[in-house]
Amino acid sequence: MEEPRQAGRRARRVRPLTDPCPLAGAARPGRRRPTSSWTSSPAAPGPRSGRRAPPTATTARTNDSPPARVRRPGVSVHTAARPGPSPRRTKNGTARPGPSAGAPTGRRDPHGAARPVLVWAWTQCTWFASAYDTDDWVCRAATFVQMAGVVVIALGLEPMFHSLETGEAVNNGLMVAGYVVLRLPLVLMWLRAARHDLARSPTAHVYAATILIAQVGWVGLALARTSTAVFAAFGAVLLAVEVSGPVLAERRGPGTPWHLHHLAERFGLLVIITLGEGLFGTVAAINAVVHREGWTLDTAVTTAAGLGLTVGCWWMYFAVPWGHVLEARPGRVYAWSYVHILVFASVAAIGAGIHVAAYYLEHQTVLSATETVFTVSIPVATYCLALFALWGVTAAPRGRWTAPLDRLHAVIMVGTVLMLGAATVAALAGVGMAFCLAVLALTPWVTILSFELVGHRTMTAKPNNP
Repeated sequence: MEEPRQAGRRARRVRPLTDPCPLAGAARPGRRRPTSSWTSSPAAPGPRSGRRAPPTATTARTNDSPPARVRRPGVSVHTAARPGPSPRRTKNGTARPGPSAGAPTGRRDPHGAARPVLVWAWTQCTWFASAYDTDDWVCRAATFVQMAGVVVIALGLEPMFHSLETGEAVNNGLMVAGYVVLRLPLVLMWLRAARHDLARSPTAHVYAATILIAQVGWVGLALARTSTAVFAAFGAVLLAVEVSGPVLAERRGPGTPWHLHHLAERFGLLVIITLGEGLFGTVAAINAVVHREGWTLDTAVTTAAGLGLTVGCWWMYFAVPWGHVLEARPGRVYAWSYVHILVFASVAAIGAGIHVAAYYLEHQTVLSATETVFTVSIPVATYCLALFALWGVTAAPRGRWTAPLDRLHAVIMVGTVLMLGAATVAALAGVGMAFCLAVLALTPWVTILSFELVGHRTMTAKPNNP
């Protein structure tokens, strides 16, 4: 036992005391780090051996050389060494830091693209519920299955958009499966209504048939794994089948007994929910800015502008008693419902734009001040246009697609355009983003003041044309 022990001691004596630690650039614990390289000055011999260790590729490092990069698990050394975005320069020459790693830099939100699909499915469910919802266990079970379909759609959005970005065949299998799960319960509910309401049975059968035909087409399109162009072409055809279903169905029989005030209430509630989502996201982003940098003038003005714009959009929508308008013109319920898809999309875009403004204050976006203002002004303009179209198609007399433009609505449209133009010109002139948002927040109030002061008088008399 003594021989191996002495051999181990001799082997340890050969190694010099100045040998660096195996971790590149770090000294061994408890040992003195060398003060010079092997090439410039030989190492001192060990206390028990007169030999010097020959220089190697590992030990030839100087003290001034940078330490080697240590690769982290799951992280490429090239990714870790890649420099971040350079700071952006403001007009006065000062540098504004670029976005940090993982910061939102204008990347698309796949869940926002699914809003029109979900709104369309929700619209048809709301139509059915206003006429035939008995609130029994069958209706509640169908609602549960529809909610499961929404979850599956959300899970399938990311794979589909990834296939679109890479140019591969459209990978929409999971998303289509969720959409089919969302729509099939409504087919069963229409067949159930046709069984109990014999007078309107043909109408209910057309509703069920068009939905079922469209779902068969979506499944076949998903199984084919086509290119993006083929998917867009056939998808447009299937979308036309779904949209034309209610129009064809209502021509069979006396028509579905819609509860018009119930429809107006449900659509108004969804507008409030969509506004609340945008406001909640804005408050969360502003809260992060305040905790990081404290309250500033731009932060306070942006918060007030976001709140004023949200309240203005809410007031602008509910300035018109839509239930009474639909009751006077029941034949316009389909056009009124279809225009709401644009209303919901623009409201969601307004909330997203205010959220982007909060990211700008936090220096977490690559967008400039002008581009940030446009992320809010374009949705606001779309929202105002959608509400004007909503009133035009709903209040149109018999034989006309839209209502005639009277003096009041002409003044409202001119005032709205002027406010949008003022905010746009200020943004292009280099005015601060917060001030531009404050001007933009005044846009809905042109319509609000006009309706509250003058416009409500034009709606006191019930129209005679359906």
